[in-house]
Amino acid sequence: MLFYLALLILGASAYYCHFQLKRRKIIERLDKVVQSKRDDLLKNIDEARRISDKLDSKRRDYIGNLDFEQLKEELQNGSVTCVEAVRTYFHKAILAHEKTNAVTCFILEAEQQAEELDEKAKLASFVKPPMFGIPLSLKECLKVKGYDTTRGFVQDAYRPSTEDSIQIEHYKKLATIGSIGMPIGVQVAAPPFREEAVLRTMREIEIAVTGKLEI
Repeated sequence: MLFYLALLILGASAYYCHFQLKRRKIIERLDKVVQSKRDDLLKNIDEARRISDKLDSKRRDYIGNLDFEQLKEELQNGSVTCVEAVRTYFHKAILAHEKTNAVTCFILEAEQQAEELDEKAKLASFVKPPMFGIPLSLKECLKVKGYDTTRGFVQDAYRPSTEDSIQIEHYKKLATIGSIGMPIGVQVAAPPFREEAVLRTMREIEIAVTGKLEI
């Protein structure tokens, strides 16, 4: 009886050690993926900063101080181009990210999409949709071709989408421009944490983007 009990204990101990070793290896592998994603994000931000710096700082500040309705109107009448809007939005998003760590990636193709929309706007036959040229931030749960859709799960990193989701395709038909990806973690957090995190994030973004607090 004691022999079988000892055998059972040894078996359980061996299984536990095997489980812990396997778990540690998984954690180490995921840690490497996380660090790699962080490094990639830094490079992505540097490229977004390079794009935003193409726009004169005074012009960028002017566009950045427009509210939504003003920006929408100036994009409609051509006072502001789509490219200028994207470059300004990149700049503002970088400032907000430095305060809140709120960006998962910058969609660098947004500049090219903006250039294409500006070219279309030159055609006399082209009718601008109501949301023409408006830059959008996209939750990372939406599939964007060439970008990860991790939904916050490390295991889904480095598995870029092969096509845009239906929602992204619809945004493009509306001539809006997906410019940055944002995490979804706050939305799925427990209510007390979610409310506190949302308010704190909104305050930081408000200050970073406008220079004042209205929330």
